[in-house]
Amino acid sequence: SAHLKARSHKDHGLLTRFGEKRKLMNPYYAKGNIPRTKKWSWALLLVLLWSAVGYTQEAEVIASGKEEFRRHCAICHGIGGKGDSVMTNLNLLTARPPDLTQLSKKNGGTFPFWQVYRIIDGRQPVKGHGTPEMTNWRDLLSMQEESGDIMAEDKTRGRLLNIVHYLQSLQTK
Repeated sequence: SAHLKARSHKDHGLLTRFGEKRKLMNPYYAKGNIPRTKKWSWALLLVLLWSAVGYTQEAEVIASGKEEFRRHCAICHGIGGKGDSVMTNLNLLTARPPDLTQLSKKNGGTFPFWQVYRIIDGRQPVKGHGTPEMTNWRDLLSMQEESGDIMAEDKTRGRLLNIVHYLQSLQTK
């Protein structure tokens, strides 16, 4: 083709060495077109990489929420969130804590994310601990942050959200 003839012998040898000679002889490639399979391959690779990053971040959030749950919630709700805790076994609670692995099932298959958040942060009262409200974890977690830290409220929200994401990961199918 005229496109190949215009190139020098040295360029032609380089192209042949990398297997590009056949592509330059094909008018489709000579116009700079990229085959659809390559386009889809790149798109698929980008989606997979993006998903992997998201999955890694999600795993970190859940792990952090698990740690917060074990530190603050497991004493009443049990390590696995099923309500089988030391406090329950010793009969120290006036009401048995709910099985937190069944929240989605009890809510028509959808995890009540923001309702759970409001319960944990104390804005939605629940019966527990012999009083109309469970411990207000928002206040407790806020007190644990450094005083004078302008980001303390955001950190507290993040910790609460991590717990909710962890509880969402516990849901049985």
